[in-house]
Parts: sequence; structure tokens; C-alpha cells
Amino acid sequence: MLDGLRRRVERAGYPCDVEVEEVVDPLDWERQGMARGTPFALAHTFAQTGPFRPGNVDDRVPGLVFVGSSTVPGVGVPMVLVSGELAADRVDAMALAARR
Repeated sequence: MLDGLRRRVERAGYPCDVEVEEVVDPLDWERQGMARGTPFALAHTFAQTGPFRPGNVDDRVPGLVFVGSSTVPGVGVPMVLVSGELAADRVDAMALAARR
């Protein structure tokens, strides 16, 4: 699974000199008793809500954009969809800037 993902990312032109420490997928969640995943990802505390959640870009890895309930804007299906839209907008902006 990981090798196939790495090949796709390389073909898309992204850096792949990343060391993977751990991969957690839905089968792991199921083994942990979360058959449908976890609704809140990060702990649902004030310090990890809304604007305090991690951002979805990391300046240390240009072109890497995170998406999902653990990033801005937060939990719940609507927010995860907004997170995906924000990530897509940022990827588009980076691609446009790279063409200039």
C-alpha cells in the first residue's frame, strides 16, 4: 500500500524523501474498537478546537497540504469537507505560483 502511494506522489512531482514512522488506517481503527473511525480525531478540548487546531500547510515541506478533521477548521463532516476545499485551493495556488 505504502509503495503504491509513494510512486503516485513521486509521479505527481512531490518530494518523497520522507521517513514514515507509523501508518494508521481504518483497519487499525476497527481493531481499536472504532469500527466507523473516530469522529473527533484530536482530543475534543478547547485548546484543540477551531482556530487552535493545527494548520493544513507546513512550511517545512512545500506543497504538502493536510486535510481532515484534525486540521483547520475542525470536526464533523461539513468541516472536513471545508478542510478539503481549503486544501484544494492551496494546492491550486501553489501550482499557479510555480508556473509563474
